[in-house]
Amino acid sequence: MQRLIGWMLKRVLLSILLACFCPIWAQAATEVFQVDFIPMNEAKAAVQMQLSPQGNVVIMHSQRKLIVMDDDAAIERVVRLLRQIDVMAQQFSTRVSISSHRREQASGIGVAAVLPGGWGRISARDSRQQSNISQQYQLRLQSGASGSIEVGQVVPLRQSVRAWLTGFGIVLEQQTRLTPVTGGFDISIRAAGENHARVTIHPWLKQLNNRTDAAAIRIDIAEASTELTVPLGQTVTLATTGGDAQQFATALIAATSQNSDQQLQFQFKVDSEH
Repeated sequence: MQRLIGWMLKRVLLSILLACFCPIWAQAATEVFQVDFIPMNEAKAAVQMQLSPQGNVVIMHSQRKLIVMDDDAAIERVVRLLRQIDVMAQQFSTRVSISSHRREQASGIGVAAVLPGGWGRISARDSRQQSNISQQYQLRLQSGASGSIEVGQVVPLRQSVRAWLTGFGIVLEQQTRLTPVTGGFDISIRAAGENHARVTIHPWLKQLNNRTDAAAIRIDIAEASTELTVPLGQTVTLATTGGDAQQFATALIAATSQNSDQQLQFQFKVDSEH
């Protein structure tokens, strides 16, 4: 009799437990979400935060899909979240003009704003000085992405240029053999409020290698980097004013000019493509 009563109590307890948990699992669902724009690992991390403790999410990298398993409420949260975050990044285009100017010509140029890295922003009325060289470039970038332009070869013939490059380990000051070195800029653009963009400019040097199986050695000139916020559609002109930015400019200009007293001007305009 006692065994029968114990068995019946176990059945009652099992029935209560099933009554408590079955409705929850009855609502469990599996949904497949297509991710079109953002990185898959970022999408998974964001979705994971919307799930219940019993929920799970799996990435299908080959098809850019997320398989989400959870209750209906969590699935609905995931739907709302992905609608907000899986969107195409803003697209920008920028036209860049790089030119050199003799310092005596540039001495009367007004600097409208002093920028980090040895740069100054030139007022619009002073940005049409006659230049010795001018190179044009165009980049199309997503917001937050970076593009690179190679300006030209650095010819370390001058003692001052060789001494500066030696500080980066690119050439030895007393070395007689010329080492092929190029220089350029990385440019990144990101949205910065309505009708504005934040532009970051990173100068770099690259030591080439005559061996085909050896990679080039790239060095970022962090001390000459600068950034600023600009209105979309407005031409902006920067000029080197000192420090590593001016040393970098002198190294680049030395390949095309015998005049060591040169200033580099970096003119650009950023437009939104949608």
